[in-house]
Amino acid sequence: MKIRKRVLGFTAVTISAILAATVSIPTQKVSASETDASGITIETKPLGSYLSSESKDEILDFEANLPAQFDLRDEQAVTRVKLQNPWGTCWAFGAAAASEISILTELGMTPAEFQEKYGHELNLSEKHLSWFTFHTVDAGPQTGEGFLSFDDSPEGQKKTAYSGGVSAYAESIFSQLCGAVDECVSPDRDGSTPFAYCDNNGGRDENADWSLKDSYRYYYSFELENGNILPSPATWGEKGEYIYDPAATDLIKKELMKGHGVEISYYADWSTPEQAEGGIRMQYTNMTNGQCAQYVYEEQAFNHGVCIVGWDDTFSKENFNPGHQPPADGAWIVKNSWGSGTDAKEGDPDYMNIYGFEDEQGRKTGYFHLSYYDQSISGVDSFDFITERIGSTGTVVGQYDYMPENHDIGHLYYLSDKSIKAANIFEAGTSMDLFAVSVATPFADSRVNFEVYRLNENPKNPEDGVKVDSKTAAFDYAGFHRINLNGRYHFAPGEKYSVIVTQKANTDEGYRYILSANTGLSKELAEKYNKKYYAAAVVNPGESWYEFTEEKEGWKDWSASDSPRTEYIIDNAHEFGEVDNFPIKAYGEPTNGTELSMSVKAGKKSFTAQWDKVQDAEGYDIKWWTKDDRSDLKTKTVKADVTKKKISKLKSKKEYNVEVSAWYTNSSGEKSYMLVSPEHTVRTK
Repeated sequence: MKIRKRVLGFTAVTISAILAATVSIPTQKVSASETDASGITIETKPLGSYLSSESKDEILDFEANLPAQFDLRDEQAVTRVKLQNPWGTCWAFGAAAASEISILTELGMTPAEFQEKYGHELNLSEKHLSWFTFHTVDAGPQTGEGFLSFDDSPEGQKKTAYSGGVSAYAESIFSQLCGAVDECVSPDRDGSTPFAYCDNNGGRDENADWSLKDSYRYYYSFELENGNILPSPATWGEKGEYIYDPAATDLIKKELMKGHGVEISYYADWSTPEQAEGGIRMQYTNMTNGQCAQYVYEEQAFNHGVCIVGWDDTFSKENFNPGHQPPADGAWIVKNSWGSGTDAKEGDPDYMNIYGFEDEQGRKTGYFHLSYYDQSISGVDSFDFITERIGSTGTVVGQYDYMPENHDIGHLYYLSDKSIKAANIFEAGTSMDLFAVSVATPFADSRVNFEVYRLNENPKNPEDGVKVDSKTAAFDYAGFHRINLNGRYHFAPGEKYSVIVTQKANTDEGYRYILSANTGLSKELAEKYNKKYYAAAVVNPGESWYEFTEEKEGWKDWSASDSPRTEYIIDNAHEFGEVDNFPIKAYGEPTNGTELSMSVKAGKKSFTAQWDKVQDAEGYDIKWWTKDDRSDLKTKTVKADVTKKKISKLKSKKEYNVEVSAWYTNSSGEKSYMLVSPEHTVRTK
């Protein structure tokens, strides 16, 4: 099994028999291409090559019906332009802008309708996202995991938190239910709004205090469902030549037509608004005659993050700088975070009339056109949120992977033609109903099977118990993906359960099994590369597990000294140095109480169960079984006014295990267990 190390689409040397590292961007190799009259190489890979087979039926219809122009502002799905001053938090503003569009689309609301219904504008907190991206977990077994600033003084931590990032950080942080949170939320319930984009005195003074309390970390208004990593239209061949990928352009359009804003990174003439005020030259941007049109015609590393809100195939290439114009017409309509002369009034915090194409009154809108052929486009992401759970509180998340993902570093992954399984074992910290699971996929077109086990008291491995659910899903894009399980499963405090993932990815060699974990720059390596911050992973025994069926050695602990994770860290310490737990999460809804009090009495070929009445219960399930794996489990459901039930027609002198559960119907119309009794054993007469 030959494994390669890929960084931004380039293949490097072989490392070991089964080991590789990759960025979590779909690999963009040139399978076929052609060169147009301008000398630009055009990728000829079809759109369907990036998508799962489950999506291919809609591809032809989609491509045939793409309009020449589309603008989410016309759909009234875009919030107002903001101003990121005084910090380099463009990546967080781009993520917030894209997320706000997705949320409005899911709700079917305009910004005005949202404000009318909820009493405030939809305005996600860039401050909360930026601050907690660069501050480690402060409680629990993963204490100390995440990104850390080399300068740990309050001033140093502030400058690190607000000085830059990438869109993948938002995907990682939101998946933890650390946001997305609205700026108007008052965590102390005293009317204060610490998540608003301002210092803690209410201004925008970079010398003031911008810190947030550790207790504010897990506040959220909306729950992330998918964080999609799309391929970039700007790709590079093996000889370093630029290659334009029209299929990637179509995928961005596809996301926009779904009502998802798309965050991208690119190279800007200015990386902050202050540079514009300083008169930075316009090498790539034409701002004459009311235009604001950018085209980077050479290789440049990105320095800015923004949100695409639409496109215009008819936007003339003549609108770009003379002498350096793209090979053809067509441009993205892009929302920036450098203020606006139209979305804000003079004197407002978000007013800055310096950038963007102009409206009829000559005011700068804060929007610009970016050529499809811009050679600096990278880091393409979209966000999809769950809006059905608005108002839900305290969702319980089982997770161990708190180290944010980085496109530049990405995932450690293992590929095999034989089955590979990854798992996390969790312990319920409170009474809860497990209802959803998630995983991060490093490849586009991935197929994932999730299994959930209710584990024995001291489980030896993730399968040491009873399987309660199994569900398979296909994902078009790399990134974070969350799905609801087939049912809801109650777990009492201290009860252990596992989520097992079997993942197949569509690679250059076809569909192959994959095992992946997030990687990051260690302190030593980050210092070597002059970074302001470094990554720290905390991987404890008993948390993450893996099984290579080909080796026939059973389940192994990911933290063990002989694990591939440990071997990789030793062998490649000069490149990455930190490898996290598996990116597998579980989501539960807290329930009241802990256990249902119950007793059971043996009878002739029968038993009688009796239990305490539970307030608000809509009914009770009496369950009984004889086999350890519960494969012969039977259930009898009774109404809410019943607290005693005789179960007859059993075998004589037979030992039965008995359990009673109180349930109600949740907001999704599904049966949800409120309380579950301890397991009782009875021998019939």
